[in-house]
Amino acid sequence: MTTKGLFTISSIMILLIGLAWILMPRILLSAWGLEATDALIYMSQRFAAAVLGFAVILWLAGTSYKSNPRRAIVGGVFFVSTLVLIFSLYGVLSKLISGWGWGAVVGKALLSLGFGYFLFIKREPTA
Repeated sequence: MTTKGLFTISSIMILLIGLAWILMPRILLSAWGLEATDALIYMSQRFAAAVLGFAVILWLAGTSYKSNPRRAIVGGVFFVSTLVLIFSLYGVLSKLISGWGWGAVVGKALLSLGFGYFLFIKREPTA
């Protein structure tokens, strides 16, 4: 896999997740075992908007040339994915969220592994 492929696959995956949380927050909150209050729906949609922005950044980075800023995006995605992985794992293991949270754990683990690979092992040469 190339970084371009990782950016493309990640951006599509994150786009779909963001759209789902904007369009169906009540359904997703219920599936995660959370009470879908108006405040929680608002916060879910608010953060989903940021997730969509993240998807656009990844898509655009995938079409850019190899550079230090692109490498910085790889590092940033690794950091964010790893942090969300930790919180998702905590949520599932402490039973704050339902078993649906395991999907987030797996997804973030894959992102962390993919971006960590290109950050630490197969470093892209920069222009």
